[in-house]
Amino acid sequence: MDSDRTFGGAINFVTKCKNELKWEDLSKDTVMDVGCGYNFYCSRAILHQFPNVGRLIALDKHPSMIMKRRLIKDELFESKILSNIVQCCAADIEIR
Repeated sequence: MDSDRTFGGAINFVTKCKNELKWEDLSKDTVMDVGCGYNFYCSRAILHQFPNVGRLIALDKHPSMIMKRRLIKDELFESKILSNIVQCCAADIEIR
């Protein structure tokens, strides 16, 4: 993602991915947001553009980032977590 670390910046990034990668229907796909941060901007941007995504895995290597998720006021995001479409995990992809 570029240096615009806002929800609007994430929307722009996901739109760019959608156009360049020709994403249309992600209902049978698993998407990962690596380095999601405590605002989950990209995860939320993916959900808002693809509300029927098959699964979304949000990863951050800092467990505190995952715990701060409870501060987000995004009903779609929260409903997808409750239905296990979104899974939030503390993990470092550089360590097995």
